[in-house]
Amino acid sequence: MQRVVPILSKMLSAPALNVIADVIELDSLSESLDADMVAALAKKHALDESAFARAYRQNGRQDDRARQIVLIEHLGASLDTLSRHRFAGGGSRDDAQAHDGRRLRRSPQFLEKGYESFRKMRTAKPFLDAIVSQEKAFSAGVFAGDQ
Repeated sequence: MQRVVPILSKMLSAPALNVIADVIELDSLSESLDADMVAALAKKHALDESAFARAYRQNGRQDDRARQIVLIEHLGASLDTLSRHRFAGGGSRDDAQAHDGRRLRRSPQFLEKGYESFRKMRTAKPFLDAIVSQEKAFSAGVFAGDQ
């Protein structure tokens, strides 16, 4: 990362770098939350909605779940905004690969796919609002013991 950050900071705007930072944070947080869920669910004999909800609730980490939703919302809004700029997606992958091919080529295609999907929409706001409201309702319901 120490070699990649200076290259990216020359190639990308501050908002684009913030999106990458959010992607990294969201990925790390999601992997950690998923690992906890897998560990909790491995102890169960059956995987169903109630087992999933119990594991989700028993793992706690309510603040981390809320942060995950905030990151999803922020990242989605950022991608939506960046996708409206013609320069935002043009050539960045090719340029990055030319600078440090092996490392950057291994980076997740999530950002690229998200950018392309959002670029094709007029606005992603209704899509993002639906995801965020469903995730907030699910999380609140599970932690309240409703599910």
